[in-house]
Amino acid sequence: MPRVYLMDLQRTIGWPKHAYKIGITSFDDPMERIQQNSKREIEEDTIIVNFPKIKCIYSIKTDTMDQAEYFETQLINLVKKRFSQNNYVRDKIHFFHNWHEKRQLSGITEMRKWNPVEVDYVLKLMQDIEKELALRQK
Repeated sequence: MPRVYLMDLQRTIGWPKHAYKIGITSFDDPMERIQQNSKREIEEDTIIVNFPKIKCIYSIKTDTMDQAEYFETQLINLVKKRFSQNNYVRDKIHFFHNWHEKRQLSGITEMRKWNPVEVDYVLKLMQDIEKELALRQK
């Protein structure tokens, strides 16, 4: 079953040192997604090499990939709305603490430099979504 996940990414070399990633995967364990991608790619482009300390903070099991994509979009939009002071616009596109590595890592397009309050907010939203999904299944 697809999952929406929140990853904590840390490294000692490079910038930023600490980032977060909301994403989706078809793997039951989001860490397996990171590990499988890393096995297929050249070494310097793997997320594991660039961020040796990775932890899945939370993940939600969804019924379909469309549902996972919907919740991923909702989470990003809600955090952008709640912490709008941290948004910025480039070429008429709104961003929220986004940054991109010079080369794409393990299929990850963007990551975010959040503070602990923002991370806690996203975690709470994910827990609320999970409760909502559980109620639908009853």
